[in-house]
Amino acid sequence: MMKNSQETPVNFKCGEAQLQGILHQVEHAKQGVIMVVGGPQTRVGSHRMFVQIARHLTRQGLSVLRFDYRGAGDSEGEIQSFEHTVADISAAVTFFKTQYPKTNIALWGLCDAASAIALFLKTEQVTSINHVVLLNPWVKQPATEAQAYLTHYYWHRLRDISFWKKLITGKLNIFRSAQGIAQQKALANQQQEDSFVDGMLAGLQQYTGQSHLILAEQDLTAQEFCQLRQHNAQWKTLTFSSEITIAGANHTFASPRWKQQVAEQTFNAIISS
Repeated sequence: MMKNSQETPVNFKCGEAQLQGILHQVEHAKQGVIMVVGGPQTRVGSHRMFVQIARHLTRQGLSVLRFDYRGAGDSEGEIQSFEHTVADISAAVTFFKTQYPKTNIALWGLCDAASAIALFLKTEQVTSINHVVLLNPWVKQPATEAQAYLTHYYWHRLRDISFWKKLITGKLNIFRSAQGIAQQKALANQQQEDSFVDGMLAGLQQYTGQSHLILAEQDLTAQEFCQLRQHNAQWKTLTFSSEITIAGANHTFASPRWKQQVAEQTFNAIISS
């Protein structure tokens, strides 16, 4: 399906701040996508990732909204940490519904934007959302971060020939490395206090729509999320409507091939159910 679309600058209110965005309009679209921004980024995304994926989706007949949080990019207000961007997402959902009152909405987010979406799922506006697409969700905590380093970083170092060359030639401080591993083990065994991760779990557990997970194989953030699901009893019970890992991909899916895979997987997930 190839449809013509129009990219229109838009603005809408979040509290007293005016948020700026781009609406990729498709006439008679039955499904819309709101792209939520993560990290210190704007609606363009790293290496224009958000722009390119939005254009791919609109060519397939989906309307897409990209927007800047308060204090980011062209939007007014004070910059917010991702735990406090639920109001921004809510404002975007409200605006989108005024433009397409009969269109279903999917929320799409990378890294801490995926985390913010999970927190948003606890709000009353969740009834407007029929899909969420989460890429490399951010769940960084001392224990899960340490476990990810132990399982992936240190294990890969042991299989790296350069590690052994440094060890044999005396260029590697083995005592410092051993101390680092011991510290990571201690952190991995720590009990976690309540955090935003608990809020994410609560949102995902009560969400009745379709949830989709896209992970990058070569990304510690994604690996930390996998560690959480493997080792936390409550997260173990959480299931997603679809899950995929993109081989070789880094955190922001930097290559054209990886971005194309993300775009295709996003579209397939949203229209398949």
